[in-house]
Amino acid sequence: MSEQPVEPTNRVNIDRPAAVGWFSLRLLAATGIRALINSIIGAQTGRRELLAALDNGPGSKAPFPKDGKSEPSEAVWVDYVADIGDGFNATHSVAWLIGRDYLFLKEPGAPVAQPVLEKPDAEPGADNGPSGSKALPRADLLIFGGDQVYPYATQADYQSRTYQPYYAARPWGSPDPNATDDAGGRPLFVIPGNHDWYDGLISFVRLFCQSNPRRWIGALYVQQPRSYFSFKLPHGWWIWGVDVASEDDIDPPQLAYFRAQAEQMEPDDRVILCTAKPAWVECIDQRDANGNLEPLPEAWSKLAKIAKLANKGGVPVFLSGDLHHYARHQGDDGKQYITCGGGGAFTLGTTIQPERLRIDEAQTAIRRCEYPSIEESRALRVGAFAMLLRHKLFCAVLGFVMLYLVWLFHASSRLLPRATGSDGGALPFLPAMRSSLGAGVVQFVTILTNFPGTMTVFALILAGFCGFASSGAKRGGARWKSLLLGLFHFLAQLCAATLVAVVVDLALAQIGGGLWRDVLFPPIAVVFTTILCGLVFGAYLFLANATFGWHEQEVFSSQAIQDWKCFLRMKIDKDGLTIYPIGLRTVATTWKRTLAAPGTSNPTAMQRAVARIFGADTFDVPKGTTHLYVPVGALQPHLIEEPIKIVRAAQVQEVTGRIGSVAKVEEVTTT
Repeated sequence: MSEQPVEPTNRVNIDRPAAVGWFSLRLLAATGIRALINSIIGAQTGRRELLAALDNGPGSKAPFPKDGKSEPSEAVWVDYVADIGDGFNATHSVAWLIGRDYLFLKEPGAPVAQPVLEKPDAEPGADNGPSGSKALPRADLLIFGGDQVYPYATQADYQSRTYQPYYAARPWGSPDPNATDDAGGRPLFVIPGNHDWYDGLISFVRLFCQSNPRRWIGALYVQQPRSYFSFKLPHGWWIWGVDVASEDDIDPPQLAYFRAQAEQMEPDDRVILCTAKPAWVECIDQRDANGNLEPLPEAWSKLAKIAKLANKGGVPVFLSGDLHHYARHQGDDGKQYITCGGGGAFTLGTTIQPERLRIDEAQTAIRRCEYPSIEESRALRVGAFAMLLRHKLFCAVLGFVMLYLVWLFHASSRLLPRATGSDGGALPFLPAMRSSLGAGVVQFVTILTNFPGTMTVFALILAGFCGFASSGAKRGGARWKSLLLGLFHFLAQLCAATLVAVVVDLALAQIGGGLWRDVLFPPIAVVFTTILCGLVFGAYLFLANATFGWHEQEVFSSQAIQDWKCFLRMKIDKDGLTIYPIGLRTVATTWKRTLAAPGTSNPTAMQRAVARIFGADTFDVPKGTTHLYVPVGALQPHLIEEPIKIVRAAQVQEVTGRIGSVAKVEEVTTT
């Protein structure tokens, strides 16, 4: 399934994987190893330099003009989506909307149920939308803005989590089975994010940087020879896609490439600059203890260096993903800094988005919109308390580790008379904790000061908790805060495990001692420690985030929220650029096939369930098919905010009025 077929029917498999479980122990270990390898040798692979050396052509082929024709005088439409390739339901929901001939919308915040597609080769016309809605036509080209696959780049994950959802959303460009292979096909341009770099960009290059012949993903085809791109659109606009790798690095050949592209620009041409990381978010407008402005982050300085290559028209729009939400900052000079990473990955709250940015010494930018809102994000983080329900094995291992430490203290306490030289003996650790809290604390300190082995294990586990706290620290957080927060979390977990051990030991003491007590204690204690330690972990994530703003990633990745997706649809015409931020509050979780399985004219519910559990959905896809699934329950996208308008005169203004105005949304056909 690597290229668009020429046969009338194409047999394909769609795997429909579940969302990534970010607290899976195997995934945590594998991702950590890959991230470590990438940090050590990833930037040294020189893959971008090799691509540049092998590229003897003019670079990315501009999608316009087509077939030697003049540039279109009417509107050109561009879709932008980032952070895709997670679970099938979320990724395919967004891909399904992107793949339709028309997207119907109303005023901001108003969800619009999209038309039901009765046939696999039928698309609704511009006049077939819900009453009061206006139609945005299918875009002429698509941009993937980074992190095309999760949790890390492999050929298998690219296939099942990225390729297949977009293939299923639009297998063929034109519903006409007699049309040529590329009729209705759209060019796809891609920049890699840090997850694409986890294998040194090998899988990314194989899928997206092979342009001869064209590499098809359903109705999409890639044609870029490098991991970055630049092309000119009509009406004096360019789109630049910058590859910052995994360490905010811009290699010399890439810098030379964009310098050469800038030389081809007309004086008033403008650039939409796409990057995989919103470096501007780190430009917090604040001062240090001495009252001096904080220095601009290096990542933003490097990106600004690329932006300064543009001519007088400059870069009025910066686009990025990486953070899995929508947020827009507007500069004093009207420039737009848009983060839109809602293509399929778990939803991330917007509380980390700063209110004010300092772009340079003279310019600041104010946050104008966020999705989900700050209030909604704060409400969503309460779901961290359900950590135990979603990640049982992780909580079990955590509980086991803490219970092991309690057992180690208890075993060490039995040696205290000999270790201290006392003739009277001492209560073991658990009975001491039962007798009084003071006696237990004394035992605790005595064990740590007399048993180096126990102290070493205690210190190693504590270091792990402090390291975890440090990894979730908010930018600018002091080192001592992470140590203090890690210590607090560790002691809370140790107290939880100790409490379980004391209660279970006391309960079993009521039924007598001996063998039964020794046999029953471990399984009972592990079960209850898993529950209590899981609750403590969830409470820690919530409190650390609510109080200090730490662990934003972990609070939301632990929940794997599939809803709150977003992407951009942009219109470029003679009047300027209009950006439509599109949100999807609820993704589809149940899908209905539009084509029967091979060999079955009408598969039963049982057959569909068996196929879902034991294997992929198989399709024989005839030419002209426009979708393989329809959602059970219409998808209901909406405008996140009023369209952002950048007028021809290079002045930026926000459109005020409602989208119902013909001046803002027109019923047009794809050019």
